[in-house]
Amino acid sequence: MNETLGDAVIDALDRVIDPCSLGRGVPAGLEAMGMVKRVETDEAKRLVSVTLQLTSPACHFQSWFFERVREEVLSIPGVEECSVSFSKDFDWSDDSMSPALKERLSQRRRHQLELTTMQSQDNPLGGSVARRCAPISPCEHETIPLAASAAKVDS
Repeated sequence: MNETLGDAVIDALDRVIDPCSLGRGVPAGLEAMGMVKRVETDEAKRLVSVTLQLTSPACHFQSWFFERVREEVLSIPGVEECSVSFSKDFDWSDDSMSPALKERLSQRRRHQLELTTMQSQDNPLGGSVARRCAPISPCEHETIPLAASAAKVDS
């Protein structure tokens, strides 16, 4: 792979923000998420091939990723064709993320835990709100307090 073109492709892929990371409050590009499985370039043919690893077999964003990746890669000067495919392996995990993203996510979780603790202190019904949690979305691996999710629905 030509390093210059390869680097440009990786930069372009990292501009495609994973919608689930945005929902978590920690926006991250596909490279930082560890979703870029393979990049192949052919400068002579001005072709780039990208293989992505989805975070879940139930991911609803496959067509969205397809369009955004093509859009970003085709914006690179000299690239005229871009093929996008998806790995059939579903072995993505939080370990696939970059160390910097893992740290940002850890900070976000600590902040949410602090908010949960504050909410449980103000809970008029007594008990710990921290024990009652609901998932944010089907592709989400972390939880938010049930009281906080109910507040968002009622707003």
